[in-house]
Amino acid sequence: MNKADGVIGVVAAMQTVFDEFPHERVTPGAFNVEKTDSLVNPIVGHINFSYSVLNLRAVFHWKKDHWQFARLLNLYDGSDYLATPGGREMLTVDGVRPFFEKYGLSAVR
Repeated sequence: MNKADGVIGVVAAMQTVFDEFPHERVTPGAFNVEKTDSLVNPIVGHINFSYSVLNLRAVFHWKKDHWQFARLLNLYDGSDYLATPGGREMLTVDGVRPFFEKYGLSAVR
């Protein structure tokens, strides 16, 4: 596989994650994939969406050949939204917890 095929595969895999995302407040094209300077997580993917009155970003890391959920950020202040009562409540919405667990949400949260 050449480098271009690899990039296309990573983006296509993120499109699949985006298509499975269980939230009605996601707008088409609300995801992106980018290369970072990180040696640990050189490729990250984002899905931006709204929940209640908040704008949130689900962050994923590309690990070998798949996307792994990393964190859910509140775009207003950059905080970890899943560490808040509202974030824990969001996980009770139909389909949300199974989606994040499929992509690596730990059972600790």
